[in-house]
Amino acid sequence: SFAFHLLPGEITHRASHKRNLGGLTPLSLVVSKGCPSACHFCTSGAQNGKWATGPLERFKTDLDHLLQYHNVEAIEFHDDDLLAHPDIDGILSEIEQTGIPWTCYSRANSLVGPDGKELAKRLFDAGCRRVFLGLEAMSNHRLSFLGKQAKVEDNRNAVYNLHSAGVEIAAAWIIGLPDDNVDDLNAELEIFLSL
Repeated sequence: SFAFHLLPGEITHRASHKRNLGGLTPLSLVVSKGCPSACHFCTSGAQNGKWATGPLERFKTDLDHLLQYHNVEAIEFHDDDLLAHPDIDGILSEIEQTGIPWTCYSRANSLVGPDGKELAKRLFDAGCRRVFLGLEAMSNHRLSFLGKQAKVEDNRNAVYNLHSAGVEIAAAWIIGLPDDNVDDLNAELEIFLSL
């Protein structure tokens, strides 16, 4: 699906230093477009249209192409929420067979409770070494304002489950909401840092 062969080898991603995975440079793969959620602040729906997922067979073809024609050190799934893909089990089975480390983006919702704990372990076993979580806030009032459909406890639980499984966590924090003030943001920052 991607014309990787048309890219000159010397091209690097403008955020390569942020994408570095333990000294490895990941190549991007995408198995869906858009996001199944509609958070109030996010432009994904406007940019990408309605959420749509690609079939497992296309993922296998893309992955096989990368492995055959490129020096794949690591993979970055650049989907807005990889873990929402309806065939996540198939994706994890395929990527696990490669032994290649990878990273992805997700919401906290898929990683909550006993099922989330099991999924976090499955991610690690399949080679996931970092998940960028769209936490956005650690205040239920702010999460509600952002339309996150998650609570502070969900965010904490997702971080705990990933950490317990050995998966590194990066997280987003949104500041500048209409009711934000320095004291509240400092308190929220301390909560983020305690995670």
